[in-house]
Amino acid sequence: MEGKDRQLSGFLEVLVSYHGISKLTIAKMAGVEENDIDRLLANPPEKIEIEVKYKIAVTVMEGVSQTILKKVIVVLLKISRMIKSKCTFRFSGCS
Repeated sequence: MEGKDRQLSGFLEVLVSYHGISKLTIAKMAGVEENDIDRLLANPPEKIEIEVKYKIAVTVMEGVSQTILKKVIVVLLKISRMIKSKCTFRFSGCS
């Protein structure tokens, strides 16, 4: 189970450090205390109740999924705009 705790802690760290989502925000979204987030982010992750861990895991996975989905959408929009601009400039009637 320790490996899974580290994996969850890693995903949580990405949301906090890289994406700038506050620990308080994640705690509120998960319905847990901010202290629970701190305990999971400890190195190594501290023992927390399974119910609390489950709530955090669900919230973190939803956050990671939404973040990835948003990035994919942004990339697809950029590609779409590039294709439209190339069609407009090169073929002036591309549909």
